[in-house]
Amino acid sequence: LTGAGSCTDATKFDNNCDTIKFWSPRTDHISEVLIQADGKHVAVGTSGSHPTKNHDYQCVVTRHAANGNLGSRDTSFGSGGQVLVDFDSSKNDWCKGGALQSDGKIIVVGYLKHGASRFDATIGRLNTDGSWDTSFSSDGKVIEHFDNDDMFQAVAIQADGKIVAVGTSQYNHTAGNILLARYNTDGTLDNSFGGGDGWQVTDFSNQDRGWDVKIQSNGKIVVAGICDYANVSGDGRYGLVGRFNTDGSLDTSFSGDGKICQNHGGSTDTYQTLEIQSNGKIIAAGYTNNGGNGSDVAAARFTTAGALDTSFSGDGLFQLDTGNQHQEYIHGSSLTPDGQSILLVGQILQASDGDALMVQIAASSSAASI
Repeated sequence: LTGAGSCTDATKFDNNCDTIKFWSPRTDHISEVLIQADGKHVAVGTSGSHPTKNHDYQCVVTRHAANGNLGSRDTSFGSGGQVLVDFDSSKNDWCKGGALQSDGKIIVVGYLKHGASRFDATIGRLNTDGSWDTSFSSDGKVIEHFDNDDMFQAVAIQADGKIVAVGTSQYNHTAGNILLARYNTDGTLDNSFGGGDGWQVTDFSNQDRGWDVKIQSNGKIVVAGICDYANVSGDGRYGLVGRFNTDGSLDTSFSGDGKICQNHGGSTDTYQTLEIQSNGKIIAAGYTNNGGNGSDVAAARFTTAGALDTSFSGDGLFQLDTGNQHQEYIHGSSLTPDGQSILLVGQILQASDGDALMVQIAASSSAASI
């Protein structure tokens, strides 16, 4: 898309600006798109790799040329521009997040599944040609069993090159917690983080899930996700925001205890993405069922102290319903180059159709342009 939101070259797509390129004959999903300094696009996600078994999932990374045609893969990357990122050839594995290092190497995170119910978190690093980087944990990849049913959903790279991953420990258990882990550049866990072993779990409210992570300019770590996913408390899910010090401890200068479970007025309030503005304010976004119209776009902005910022939408909370009982979901975000607006991306669903959704919210506005 251009800056105005129009198709750059619809003839190379399907006249709706949607690429017709798929990874496999089955279910495919892109979780993250990264743009390299040279303009090439890296897509991180999961394919249903087996031609007949829809449950056989495979982590995939593709790289596309910088010529504006996303249908043109970069053949210098992997095999024909695609890499099947195989953490365990006998297990289903999913890639949910990615990040680019300053040297162009690609970090991917996700999880794999053992049998019917056990999940292990995964993290790996690819060279610029798509091969495993053997300087990272000797073979380029790490499979972690921290606690019980662990998953990584997102990853961020610190200024010093250390790698921070966020997700969930004890996934689908009542005691599910936010999982944070930090890795050295060689793929070992950083023992200066999380009490000496490089990882930690934090309880916000019963079954919590971590969906996104960003690093502040001072090195503090901000995460977003869901409080009480299973509604154990009986009063619904809340949007989750937390801030951690550089050693992994909760930052008590943020909301008193480092933790926020934000109510948007619905029984299902979810944050799936976050951005940090240059002034340190934090915007978290996702969706809410407040208002009885199904799921609506939801966003909130918090001050550096963790309070709702009332200069954003009057009370710090933003909600958008496109009407007609449509279901709106936000899954990703980016700040505009000037940092004054946030672009949200997701999907809008109705009974017989689904479409991509993009919403741009001015930093201090109560209205959104779509």
